[in-house]
Amino acid sequence: MSSRGALLVLAGAAGVAFVLSRTDRGRIAASDAVETIVKAVTPRGIRNNNPGNIEWIADAARRWRGMVNKDGRYGVFDTPANGVRAIGGELRANFRRGQNTIREIIGEWAPPSENDTSSYMRAVAGALGLDPVTGVDLPLSSQRIPELAAAIIHHENGVQPYKFDDVVAWVNS
Repeated sequence: MSSRGALLVLAGAAGVAFVLSRTDRGRIAASDAVETIVKAVTPRGIRNNNPGNIEWIADAARRWRGMVNKDGRYGVFDTPANGVRAIGGELRANFRRGQNTIREIIGEWAPPSENDTSSYMRAVAGALGLDPVTGVDLPLSSQRIPELAAAIIHHENGVQPYKFDDVVAWVNS
């Protein structure tokens, strides 16, 4: 759904909620309706404080800090900070394994069997100021993790709701 479409849905929901809120019985229905609509238009990753859509880790000893539940195959984090921190941890693990190009990192993050990986790579390269064609194969340093995390968040959710300074702080915490 486009951002304009989402705004129209929210505006309609607000109108319905206002009308329903004029009666005692309607107050409950209105709050439920608004909550349902907000959930419907909020990307799953943002709703779950998991903006990288990191998969649920069943083994509690291996689970990222703050991963408290699961929503289907994806983890739910207690705070956005812990969800973004986990993205940083995953990216650091990529670098430790020698995966330091956008092609290698995004190829693992969003495999072609499930995603339009080429489009994802081009979007991340562009967000990092690299040529979307040749830049996907340039080695990156671990200092670019906040930029990578921000680009992943935007691509996974269609929006970037966090300030870049917060992303930097969270991936480095």
